[in-house]
Amino acid sequence: MSVCVFPYFIESDLFINPFYLFDYRIHALESHHHEDDKKWLTYWVVYAFFTTGEFFSDVIFSWFPFYWLVKIVFLIWCFLPIEANGSMVIYHRFIRPFFLKNKGNIDGTVNSATSSLLSGAARLVKSD
Repeated sequence: MSVCVFPYFIESDLFINPFYLFDYRIHALESHHHEDDKKWLTYWVVYAFFTTGEFFSDVIFSWFPFYWLVKIVFLIWCFLPIEANGSMVIYHRFIRPFFLKNKGNIDGTVNSATSSLLSGAARLVKSD
């Protein structure tokens, strides 16, 4: 039984963790507190989107010459200490409008996935 459980936790970490962390980070970002954290929270939200997309497309993009260089330049642009760095531009133009439009659906999906994972983990613990 433990052999089957190990890949399950790997898959849940790879697929669910970025979305789970995105949900908590974006709620913190949209709150009216902690203005000094806003740039870094924005960066981490954009980074979560980027790494999730890269997870699914890395097999294709890794064949392009200098993909690694473009990736590093993109990530540096995202955390540059300037007013309009990459993470602020991407967040305000793409991610924030999408989140605000679909907030209810995103929250419902995250809550459903969380409860499913917790109930599955509880069944695994009870069966051992």
